[in-house]
Amino acid sequence: GGNRRPYQLFYPVMAIATVIISIILLLPQQVPAGSLNPSAPPGPTMKTLDEIPPTWSQKLDSTNGSTSPLIQGCGSSRFECIWNEGSPISTPQAVLDKETGLVWERSPHTEKMNWVEVFTHCYLLEVSDRKGWRLPTVEELASLVDTDNYSPLASKWSSIH
Repeated sequence: GGNRRPYQLFYPVMAIATVIISIILLLPQQVPAGSLNPSAPPGPTMKTLDEIPPTWSQKLDSTNGSTSPLIQGCGSSRFECIWNEGSPISTPQAVLDKETGLVWERSPHTEKMNWVEVFTHCYLLEVSDRKGWRLPTVEELASLVDTDNYSPLASKWSSIH
C-alpha cells in the first residue's frame, strides 16, 4: 500500500470536510420549538368537543311552510325551495334542507333503474345549470323519514314534493 495516488485520498477527505462544514453551517439555524404543553387552559371563546353539537342535532319544522300547490312546504323552518325557473309561473327546481345542509332535486326521476343507471343519471344530471349531483347516503335519505308518523313510508319530503 505505499503506492497510493494523491486523488485516492482526496475524495474521502473532501467528503468528510463537506459533512463537517454542513453541520457547522446548519446548527446555528436550528431553533428549538418549545414545549408542546399549553401554558394555560383554553380561553373562554374555545369550546371542548363535548360542547359542540353534532351537525344533525337540530330539528326544524317541515310542516309550517306554504300551502300553495306550486310551492307546498317551501318556506318552512326546515325546507326552502330554490332555483326558480319557468315562465310565466316560476317553479322551484330544488329544495334546500336547512337541517342537514343538503340540496334535494324537487321533482326527482321516478322511473325504475338499476344502480349503474341511477349513478349515471345523477352524474349527468343538471338542475338549474348545476351539476355534481350524487346519490344520497343511507343516513342522508333517512333524515327525510318522518318517525313521528304511523306510516313507515311517510316522509318529511311529502310535505314539499
